[in-house]
Amino acid sequence: NATATTEIYTLSLHDALPISTAEQDDCHGAIELFEQALSVFQEIGDYFGEIDSQLGLGRCYFKIGEEKQAANYAKLALTLSTSIHDRRLEASCMMLLGHVYFQTANYKLSIEYNKKALSIFQVVADRFGEADALATIGRCYMAMDNYGPAISLHEQASDIFHSIGDRRAEARSVMDKGSCLAAVAQVDEAIRCYKDALAIFQTLGDTQDEGACLEGLGSCYSMASDFEQAIALGKEALQLLEASGDLGSKADTFIMLSNVYLALADYQHALDRAREALQLFQEIGARLGEAGSLQQIGT
Repeated sequence: NATATTEIYTLSLHDALPISTAEQDDCHGAIELFEQALSVFQEIGDYFGEIDSQLGLGRCYFKIGEEKQAANYAKLALTLSTSIHDRRLEASCMMLLGHVYFQTANYKLSIEYNKKALSIFQVVADRFGEADALATIGRCYMAMDNYGPAISLHEQASDIFHSIGDRRAEARSVMDKGSCLAAVAQVDEAIRCYKDALAIFQTLGDTQDEGACLEGLGSCYSMASDFEQAIALGKEALQLLEASGDLGSKADTFIMLSNVYLALADYQHALDRAREALQLFQEIGARLGEAGSLQQIGT
């Protein structure tokens, strides 16, 4: 039970990124196995096994973008965890619900569940859970354009991730902080954050996050009117993202490059990059990105 429960703690918002067909097949295969396990655990009255199976199902459904099913299983697991008074499992269920509500843009509800989980993780001294909750709350405030609290939360999260040796999670929180700083026009500080995160991703050999980080760094240089550097970083990001298959970040990079070319009055290249972004956003079903791409083409 300890092993299975720990697995759900590793769930992050990055698990909601568009995944390949092979990964979707893996998730569907896992769903079948979790459903069979759940049936057995219910039959023999093993509450811990039942909760772990429900959380496993919720996590799989979250990864394949079926948020309603993910929320249903998280709620079932939360009800059972509460009935057996297992606070750590309660927090895990709340975290999953918080991630689902973030993904469906219900940010206030996501913050509510994450704050409840945070208080439990602090009581039981679960440092990873604490940092993950802080980071998710920070992303909620980012999405609500409330950047001051978001910056503080990402700083707290990155410090904890650093102290427990989770370099990837640390770098992601530093990158999120950079995004917030860029949004409030603190470009120099944002560039420092992106460079710090980039160095960690490169050390880890994490090309997918490295590509996304390069895109953010390119956006910062574009804000600083260093368009040559922004284009170079964008092209480097596209090479990495092509290899990793991260279509969402690849589309974001095309939009970034389109904005750079627009600033340079190179309208043909700006149109080409925006159209490439549109195609990718449509392919992965990202409606907000699709609308932004159409707006960019119109501009």
